[in-house]
Amino acid sequence: MRATLMHAAGDVRVVDVPDPVLQEPTDALVRVTYARRVFDRELPLSEIAEAYRLMHLREALKVLLRP
Repeated sequence: MRATLMHAAGDVRVVDVPDPVLQEPTDALVRVTYARRVFDRELPLSEIAEAYRLMHLREALKVLLRP
């Protein structure tokens, strides 16, 4: 089967891997069908007030403030 593996930061590859096998009764197979970024918005640190406004209005759940 094909799987997406993250080898390092910025190094993501789609590779062939063996089919998963359940070995313990508590094991589970999980298929990820959708993934997205952690932050909804990225703003410069100087716009911290705008970040709080967006979160207050529920236009963004998380805002990344960069220097």
